Formats: sequence, structure tokens, C-alpha cells
Amino acid sequence: MSPFSAPAVLWDATRALMLLASLAAAVGFAVGLSATGGAAWRARARTAGITMLLGGVLALLGLAVCTAGARGTTWRFSWSYILGWVGVVLIGSAGLFHLCAAAKDQSPESSETGGG
Repeated sequence: MSPFSAPAVLWDATRALMLLASLAAAVGFAVGLSATGGAAWRARARTAGITMLLGGVLALLGLAVCTAGARGTTWRFSWSYILGWVGVVLIGSAGLFHLCAAAKDQSPESSETGGG
């Protein structure tokens, strides 16, 4: 079997997409932790959200390619495959939550718990 056969290319694509997804999630996590306050917290939270969503999309593509590569074989999906899908949901949710936090108005006048 040549190194450029269809299954080998699909597995290499899966490996590359999952590595990029992990890197994007780690960068998004680091940027999200650095958005603790100050003048640029909104931009950092937005950047963290976009980066985490990118990581979720890359992981989704990686798992989709993995699923397509295993079609027609006797390959059995195990706990790591299920954890991959759980990770897609969690990192996508984290990205959406960061974007929602960045969109929220933090001024005291907009607070629902303020006096009035």
C-alpha cells in the first residue's frame, strides 16, 4: 500500500485537523484567561470566543473526516471517539459563552440589579 492511498490520507488529515483544533483551543483558553478586566477585556473575550469556535469547527471537521475514513472498514469507534464529540460540544459552547460575555454591556446603567 502506497503512503498516498486514500485511507492514509484521511488519517493524516484527521491527525492534522485535530492537532490544529487542540492548538486553537489552547490559545483560546489562554486568551480567555488573560481577559480578566481592564480596557481591552472585551476584545480579548471576543478573540478567545472566536478562537475557541475555530477550534470546535476544526475538531468537528477532524471527526467528520475520521468517520468518513472508517466507512466500509471493520473499524470500531471507542471511548476516545465519543470524547472527541463531547469536546466539540464543550469547546463550541465555551466559544459561544465568551462571545456572549463580550457582547454584554458592563456599564452600571445597564445593570438590572441597580437601584431605580
